[in-house]
Amino acid sequence: MRMKKKTKAGKMLTLVIAAALAAGILSTAAYAAIDEVSLTVKAAENFEDEAAKADFEGAKPVVDLYLVASSEKDAMYDTYNMTLLAPYADKDDIKITDDMDNDDWLALADAAALTAKTDGTPIVKGKALGTKMDAAEDGTKLAPGLYLAIIHGEADTDYWEEAGTTIATGEVNTYHFSPLLIHLPTKLDENGDGVIKTSVEDGSWIPDASMEINGDWAADTEVVVKYTHTQNYGDLLIKKHIENFEGTQATFVFKVRYMEKGADEETERVATIHMTKSGTNEELVVKLPAGAKITVIEDYDGARFKPVGSDTVIIESLKATQGWETENIAEFENEPNGHNVDGYGIENHFEYSEENGWSHAYKKDPAGKEVHP
Repeated sequence: MRMKKKTKAGKMLTLVIAAALAAGILSTAAYAAIDEVSLTVKAAENFEDEAAKADFEGAKPVVDLYLVASSEKDAMYDTYNMTLLAPYADKDDIKITDDMDNDDWLALADAAALTAKTDGTPIVKGKALGTKMDAAEDGTKLAPGLYLAIIHGEADTDYWEEAGTTIATGEVNTYHFSPLLIHLPTKLDENGDGVIKTSVEDGSWIPDASMEINGDWAADTEVVVKYTHTQNYGDLLIKKHIENFEGTQATFVFKVRYMEKGADEETERVATIHMTKSGTNEELVVKLPAGAKITVIEDYDGARFKPVGSDTVIIESLKATQGWETENIAEFENEPNGHNVDGYGIENHFEYSEENGWSHAYKKDPAGKEVHP
């Protein structure tokens, strides 16, 4: 099938296909066919700082490459004719026609990704971003065709999202990538540098509808992809240990302070642990921003207990681990201070009787003893 291209000026694209399949021009001279092609996928390096760059690199994004359609040089026109391959050729939502616009290609990329997720087998697997891919896993050189590039984290085993997008998980952020559909070889843009960017925000090679791409076919193609990211979260486990516990229940209060990214002021959360006997009790503080510096302060140590060691624990960078097995742990220890005073908060309490009506009364502790301020 000989492909034509329609473009819509100003649209952000997440696939690279239109330029490679520019409208065929009747040839008065033979165009040399390209037999071997290559693809290098890189990420846009618009990092806020070195920490952001390190987190992205720590996610270890890699590329899997799927062959969606074979492609053959047209003898008369400056274009390539494509034939869908299994399992993509068997899907009702994967069709290639002569009048596809950018939205159609976007939909095709999503459909191809979902098919690759369930039925596809990559011909190139786990190549780090920036690696030149010119041969399949079996050593066969890459030939002209329509390829699907899927980017995901090297260590992520469940990297597919519902819409066919994929993730790479860093310590602080999770990075989200759209499926990349690209024809190899690709038409060079006017600057002829062979570098394609997947967003008009980055100076797109996608032309205005009134323009034509008249460059040569490039056997070696480099694509710079954009991505989005979301904040990761982790949990904090506070442990309280007391030896030689004395008296009735004691309540211990902890302030958990951290700075949200982009915030001007600290956020503070409060956790409490109740103790009735010697040993260790725990409390889990959930959904704190990964990468944040966490300061945990024992604010109230009970009226008859004192801290053993520091009353403050600092976690320089919270890890994105969750649940009671989290790696983020703040441990505190107390011991009796010799004052036999119950550690309860006091609130006004009133009781009613027919003889006296409503009157103030002290609340009682679990043992039945009045609790006085």
